[in-house]
Amino acid sequence: MYEYYINNKIVKNIINPSYSDDLETYANAFSFSTDFEIEAGSIFEIRSPEENKTVLKGVITDYSQNRRDILSYSGYDFGFYINQNEVIEQFSDMKISDAISKLCRSYQIPCGTIPQTQARIKDIYKDRRLSEVFSELIALAQKKGEYKDVYFTCSSGKFEILSYERKSDLSAIMSEALKTSIDNTINSLNIKVSMNELKNSVVIADNKENLSKKVTVRDDESIKKYGFLQTVEVLDMSTTNNIQKLAQNMLKDLNKLICSIELSVLSDYRLHKGVIIPINLPVYKISGDFLVTSSTHNITKTKESVTVALKMV
Repeated sequence: MYEYYINNKIVKNIINPSYSDDLETYANAFSFSTDFEIEAGSIFEIRSPEENKTVLKGVITDYSQNRRDILSYSGYDFGFYINQNEVIEQFSDMKISDAISKLCRSYQIPCGTIPQTQARIKDIYKDRRLSEVFSELIALAQKKGEYKDVYFTCSSGKFEILSYERKSDLSAIMSEALKTSIDNTINSLNIKVSMNELKNSVVIADNKENLSKKVTVRDDESIKKYGFLQTVEVLDMSTTNNIQKLAQNMLKDLNKLICSIELSVLSDYRLHKGVIIPINLPVYKISGDFLVTSSTHNITKTKESVTVALKMV
């Protein structure tokens, strides 16, 4: 099923391996047990030999022992270094994509796919965690109309910014799991619909403290139905193109109820954050595309159980 490596050497007798991811975090966590000693700082890797693919690669940060013959290990992919490092850096009118690549080199983080941007950054960062700076740079690119529908990951052993992936071949697995839950064969199913994130008025204001310079878009029908719910974004309008379109796109993304699903299912490494799955189940009044926001994988010798959270997009 999978192969396991420590410092690029294949190892056996890896017991109860598991790993998890989340759209909001840089570091995917993993854990396992075994009957031999491994030093902290060692590199742990899960590979799928059939596809010759790295499923997860990271650093062992902790270990514990409560039995004489079994040791428990845990750690994170290389997002660990994004979370742990503090930054002192100055960018003088540099492309945001180049700034992210430069930060990876400066803090010895392997760097993979970083989509190029036209948006630029001119700023000084100090006394900030690297994760905070990355998040701010990605958010700035998104506000300027770039990096739409992307997620970040270090699961393959390098930092990458990737587009959401639509995987129709997983929809049958998910739909079958939802159908069988009717017979209580899956106990963890939870479907939730919420208006907590709904916004039906969007204001984009100039950060130059000129309150008369702002753009507002709203949906009166939605306001009539759900009440007035507004969000405000503050931008430098002199460096941001097509503010009206940006506001309209924000309204389109935010002006809707959020349907989310949580359940456990038999699947594999392909079911991870950033994956979009089409689901059509009239019995639950569910039809549309769902984004995986987090997943937890528990692996045995015979199966892989995945607890997954999805949100309609």
